[in-house]
Order: sequence, then structure tokens, then C-alpha cells
Amino acid sequence: MEIGIIGTRRYVDLTNLTLDGQRLPAVYVNSRIIYKSDESSFQGIIRDLESRDKPGFFLTNQKGDFYVRIRWMLNRHCVLSSDLFYDSKRNLYRDIDAKGVGYTRGFPMKFLSVRLPEMEGDIELRGILHDDVAIEDREITEELEELGIRVARHVAQIELYDLVNQEGEVVPRNYFSEEIGVNLDMVRPTVAIRAMGTTSRIWDLRVNNNTHNQNYIREIVDDAVSLVSAELGYELSPEEYVEWFVDTMGRQLGVIHRNKMMTDFTGQIHGGQHNLTLDCRLTDTYHYQTPKKLRRIYERLLREAEGQPALKGLLDDMFPSNKTEEEVRENNRRCDKIDREGHERVVKAFTDSVGEIYPLGSLKDDVVDRFGKAYESEKGH
Repeated sequence: MEIGIIGTRRYVDLTNLTLDGQRLPAVYVNSRIIYKSDESSFQGIIRDLESRDKPGFFLTNQKGDFYVRIRWMLNRHCVLSSDLFYDSKRNLYRDIDAKGVGYTRGFPMKFLSVRLPEMEGDIELRGILHDDVAIEDREITEELEELGIRVARHVAQIELYDLVNQEGEVVPRNYFSEEIGVNLDMVRPTVAIRAMGTTSRIWDLRVNNNTHNQNYIREIVDDAVSLVSAELGYELSPEEYVEWFVDTMGRQLGVIHRNKMMTDFTGQIHGGQHNLTLDCRLTDTYHYQTPKKLRRIYERLLREAEGQPALKGLLDDMFPSNKTEEEVRENNRRCDKIDREGHERVVKAFTDSVGEIYPLGSLKDDVVDRFGKAYESEKGH
């Protein structure tokens, strides 16, 4: 199948997107690769990383070693490349995303180095990705990918020993520790290199004259329609694309719940809209609860609780041993219901936003039911 043109539809020129075409300089810093995927289609990217003495990099506001494309509303990300390719399972990818490369803000976007949390309740170090978060995300996406769920797949992870300050100087990572009150040698800032189709998220579709415009929304929707059309092998109309998205989203959640996992969309930033791409790939899955993750937490607490009564109490609170089977099933039903309701809100927001650009007719009124049928088709297996 020829990739790049499907019927009369062409890919959007990503370098000219209204809000996503900006490029910023990045500089190589002292670093080392701490994880490499064994996926055959990622090996070219990995070899390129391995060919450099300093595989890691960070944004700068001075002269850099190379330029990267910055995504609007993704404040610690950049796009390294956008070339269509398949993985060994014939899944189609394009955008290679790097997360944890420094904080950007505004439009035109500016590099603001390492920043304190600026929103109430925001516990992230802005611009930095914690090593333990990167690992948790990778482990859970691997669980999901094995089940056939569409995810942002981890290509590599790079630990950074240096970062860049606001003056554009490359400095040791503990340079910031006193200022932000966190030991960065413990946090171990990491760059996660991930493969996606598009890095555009549902949250990007908000039509707001202060930050967005309909031209931009049309660009990223058209781009997503083109990508999904290429993946399926035939050209989709905007309405068919929405139907595909809703069905895919519903089936995926059904598979997740059937396997006793929970996405916790309601508890995520922007109610999960920030962590679902426009080609229906799940990202930032470290929020999720899965049996394997809970087993890892339980075993760690069990080891740490030996001789420490306070931790033993925490272990008992988190993993009570006196619940009946019916209590466990009821808890699972309640969690599934909350999770499903969160997804229904997201699917409605997605459809309403696309409907601002393209007429969707009665589909706008039917998407929750459509989502539910797709969900039940997998959940009930």
C-alpha cells in the first residue's frame, strides 16, 4: 500500500501548522541510554542515539546543536521526526516524540528551563520527566500493547546528568536542586523517546478564540483523518473517522476492563482528554491501575514493611485481606462505572469539537450509545 496519499487526501504539512510549526534549539548534554526497545522497526532510531557520545538533549534559549519541532500545549515535549513507518505488527507510526526535554510556554513558545509547579495541585517539575514515572508508563504501555490496545510505544529512555538553565548554560542537574527543593539526583531526569501516529490530543480540539482557531483545529483533524485512512487502507470521511474513533475507544476500554485494569480518566489532567491522541492512542499510562502494577506495589511495600509498623499499617490499608469476593466484585463494578462515565464525557467532547469543523448530523447525538455498544462487545467476552 502506498503511504502518503490516500485518494485525494494529502497529509497536512506539519512544519506549517498554525500553532505547531515552531522550532526551538536543543543542545546535547551528558547522558546515557537506560532502556532500548527490542522492536525491530525502532532500531534505526536507537542506532542514531547510540552513535552519539551524548544521546540526551535539552531545549535551550541560546544557540543549540540542532532544532526540534515544538507541539502546542505539550509543555515538556518535542517532535524529533515525522516519517511514516510500520512496526513488526503492522501498526502505523509517524511522530517520534521526546518527553522531558525542558519547559516551554506561550506562543510564540519560549524555553523556560526547569520551573516550579505553577498550577495549584500540580506536582510535576515542569519540563522534567521523573525516571520512575517513565518506567511505570513504559511497563503499563507494554501490558496494554500485548492486549492489542493502541498506545504510544516507548522506543528508548535516556537519563540526563546535565540540564540547561535560563541563561542557556549546560549545568549539572543538581544545580537546580536547592532552587526547586528537590534532589534531582534522586529524581533522575529522563527523556522518553516514544513512537505515535500523531501527537495531537483531544484536548487540542478546544475551539477557543484566545488560544485556538478553527484553522488549527481543521489542520489537526484533517491530519488525523489522513493518518487513520492510511492505516486502514481507504479514505475516510470526517464522519467515518469519528465513527472509527468512537468504536475504537469503546472496544479498547472494554478490553481494559475485561482484564481488570482501570485507566482512571476522571483523575487525569483535563479528565483524560490530554492523554488520548487523535488517532486513539493512549499516552501517559502511569496513572493506570493494573493487576501487575498493584502486585509490584504490594511486593515492594511488603519488603519495606518488615520491622516498620507504620508501613505495615499502610500495607493493610492499601491491600485489605478481609474483603469478601462480593465486596471485591462490587468495588470493581464501581470503578468500571466511574471509568466508563469518564470516557463517555471524553468521547462527547471529542465529537462536539470535530462537529464544530465538519457537520456530523445525528452522529453527535448517538456517540455515547455507539461507544457503549463497542464497549460491551469487548467487555462481555
